[in-house]
Amino acid sequence: EIQERLVQANPTVAEFQSGLASSHNNLGLLLGEIGEPAKSLAAFEKALEIQEQLVQANPTVAEFQSGLASSHNNIGVLLRASGEPAKALDAFEKSLAINERLVQANPAVTEFQSRLAHSHINISALFGETREPAKAITAFEKALEIQEQLVQTNPTVTRFQSDLGATLSNIAGIEAEFRRFDDARTHLLEAIKWQKQALSANPANPTYRQFLENHYSNLIRTADGLADNDLRRDAQRGLAELAASDPAAREIDLRIGDVVAGAEAKGVEELLVFAQRGYDTERFELAARFWNQALETEPTLAESRQTQHAYNAACAAALAGCGEGFDDPSPDDESKTRLRAQAIHWLESDLESWKKYLEVANAEQRRLVVGTLNHWQSDPDLSGVRGDAIDKLPESERANWNSLWQTVREFLQKAQSD
Repeated sequence: EIQERLVQANPTVAEFQSGLASSHNNLGLLLGEIGEPAKSLAAFEKALEIQEQLVQANPTVAEFQSGLASSHNNIGVLLRASGEPAKALDAFEKSLAINERLVQANPAVTEFQSRLAHSHINISALFGETREPAKAITAFEKALEIQEQLVQTNPTVTRFQSDLGATLSNIAGIEAEFRRFDDARTHLLEAIKWQKQALSANPANPTYRQFLENHYSNLIRTADGLADNDLRRDAQRGLAELAASDPAAREIDLRIGDVVAGAEAKGVEELLVFAQRGYDTERFELAARFWNQALETEPTLAESRQTQHAYNAACAAALAGCGEGFDDPSPDDESKTRLRAQAIHWLESDLESWKKYLEVANAEQRRLVVGTLNHWQSDPDLSGVRGDAIDKLPESERANWNSLWQTVREFLQKAQSD
């Protein structure tokens, strides 16, 4: 309201008009976040109208052109989320055209180059959603060319390194979706290199850390597509090292050390935090130990169909029991046998809980049961105690594991048919 009064009182002052447009844009972003798309679009369009007038009256002012490009971009993002891809593409292309002109007129301004790259990224993401992979990759590659130049000419700017990593990962995602796993692997390894470089310079940056975690997770899926166990192992190790180096978790790790040394945990909630931290850092025996303590302290935890603590405990125990993870010291053969026994106990108990749940389940809950059991049969955490891998276990365990998976298959058929 203040800015509207300023514009009314000073209609020729471009600064006040620009401020009013920014307020409309900010309001549009807020309305979009709280689920008011129609009001959000109206606010963006008011900003757009003001900025178009500013550009017409001040065609050489790059700031006003950049603001206009941002408004077109905001409208495109909103329209894409609202399921209007054709209109979204039109808005993105208008933003792209303005950013191209800005770069041509101001080739030394890196911010304009970065925004041009993001215009290509928005268009490529839209093509990905509309199942046009060739167009999506072409747009990503245009962004990639710009970002590679930005990294080369600005080697100390970590934001550009992170952006480059994200674009490489996005390209790999499309390649993996269409089973071009070799290409995806190449791009993901490059993405990880740049994201690690950005994070190394800013170890507390949560965005860089999240992006790197995403890259490693995508590499695991790509490794599965290639049936490359070594690559999968490297990606898992990278995830574990990333989790272990998280500054935000330092206090948790110190508390884990204290409790392992004999201190008392501060209740079940802390035990669950420790268990999840152990799992995230691939200290699977440690994770299974804390989940076991939590479940023994509060047995009703195993009954929750949302948190699924018993299943998570089983996964940690199965992984540790099959020699996976980075526990120090590593579990010996006797401990592995005990861990596998814990895993099958938790899975059997959890399966019984799902059976009781199915007895009173509605249609939506039935779909949850089916999805859960399908996940059991494909979850990599259980690959060492499922299928052909059972033949590698001690003979005394094979019958029990085969029986478990037969029960899972039979229960799944019942859940699907009832």
